[in-house]
Amino acid sequence: MKIEEDFVTVSELQASISNIIRNVEAGKKYVIMRYSKPSSVLLGFQEYKELKKMAKFAKGGACRVCEL
Repeated sequence: MKIEEDFVTVSELQASISNIIRNVEAGKKYVIMRYSKPSSVLLGFQEYKELKKMAKFAKGGACRVCEL
């Protein structure tokens, strides 16, 4: 799975928040840079829910299908 994201500084985020939110809703991802270092990630809510579901599954240990 190829993940593409754009990098945006906190200042750029503040200046363009409405446009960036629209882009995120359309599927774009952003890495937010603070003091030239990656600080956080902005992604759509559906992708967040999918990641959360995968993390919950991973906490349960090995895949039961794979164990058969």
